[in-house]
Amino acid sequence: MFNNIHAPDASLLRGLKLLAAAAGIATAAPLALAADPASADGLLRSYDTNGDGWVSPEEFRNKGGDAGAFRESDRNGDGRLDSEELVKARSLSDRIQAGEYVTDAWITAKVKTMLLKDRSVSGSKVNVETKDGVVQLSGFVKSREQAERAAEIASRVEGVKKVINSLVVQS
Repeated sequence: MFNNIHAPDASLLRGLKLLAAAAGIATAAPLALAADPASADGLLRSYDTNGDGWVSPEEFRNKGGDAGAFRESDRNGDGRLDSEELVKARSLSDRIQAGEYVTDAWITAKVKTMLLKDRSVSGSKVNVETKDGVVQLSGFVKSREQAERAAEIASRVEGVKKVINSLVVQS
C-alpha cells in the first residue's frame, strides 16, 4: 500500500531547515547531532576532505558554509573545527543563509507593495526579483516616466543595494 513512499532528499530537508530557522523555529537536527557523537563524527568526515580529522575554513566553505559562522564556532581559535564546533558552525551557517533568503523575500514583497500603492505605476505589469539585495525590475510599462518611477520606488526600500531596471516601454 505504501510502496511508493520515499525518504525526502537532502535538498528538501535543508530547505525546510532554512525556512524553519527563518521563522524562528528550532529544529532537532543540531541537537540530535550534538547528542549523538557518531552522527557528529559522520558529519565531520563528510566535511573533512583531506582526512586530517579537522575541518578547515576552506573545507567548510566548499560545503557552502558561511565564513562568519566558522569563525564564531572556532571556540579555541585554532583555525579548524572539531566535530562539536562543526555542529555549531553548520547550525549558525544555516541560520545566516535563512536570514538572507528572508531578507530578499521581504525586499521583493515590499517593492511589489510600494509599486501597487503608487498611482503612477500601479497599473503596470512589473515583475520584481531580488538576489542579495539587488532588485531587478522587468516587464512592461506605458512610459519612460513609469519605468523611472518604478526604479525610484524600488531604490528607496530598506535593504536594496542596487536596482537593475529592465522595464520595457510599450509603444
